[in-house]
Amino acid sequence: MSKFIIPNPYYFSQYSHKSAYITGFIMADGNLHRKNSRYRVQIRLNKKDISVLEFIKNEIVPNHNINFFYKEREIAPIDSAFLLFEHKQITLDLLKLGIFPRKTGYEHIPSILPKEYWNSFILGYLDGDGSIKKVKRKDYFSYSITFTSASKKILEQIQSHFNIGKIYKYSKENSNV
Repeated sequence: MSKFIIPNPYYFSQYSHKSAYITGFIMADGNLHRKNSRYRVQIRLNKKDISVLEFIKNEIVPNHNINFFYKEREIAPIDSAFLLFEHKQITLDLLKLGIFPRKTGYEHIPSILPKEYWNSFILGYLDGDGSIKKVKRKDYFSYSITFTSASKKILEQIQSHFNIGKIYKYSKENSNV
């Protein structure tokens, strides 16, 4: 892996709205690899969402490259962009914030994250594992915001934070819930 400079290796130790957003996004759509003395952060997205990846890159590793991956498949091709870099301090700080090498189903809003940054964290999580839908009704439009997670805890935290919404359990057997 090529050498690059991380201007602020303590980016995730010094809370800001931007670092909280990126933490939420990585919790939803990123992953960490920690093996031996290697500490990697990877975020892989559909190529059409490259603007989010560019924002994250510019915040953390501005001199690093975004890479691309394309593979033909019967269902649909994989056309993705990804950011992959190694940095021990960044990885350790993300681990402290509750981001683990594999999705565990125990994801949660980090207790060490001050409440003033929760909206930014939740927005990052929404951009990673959520959607906003606009529905035309008879005389008006309605909107719904959906978060998807294997972790009931993070969904309950988001619901409690905004004091609104319902949590539905999705199963393949009953996909209309």
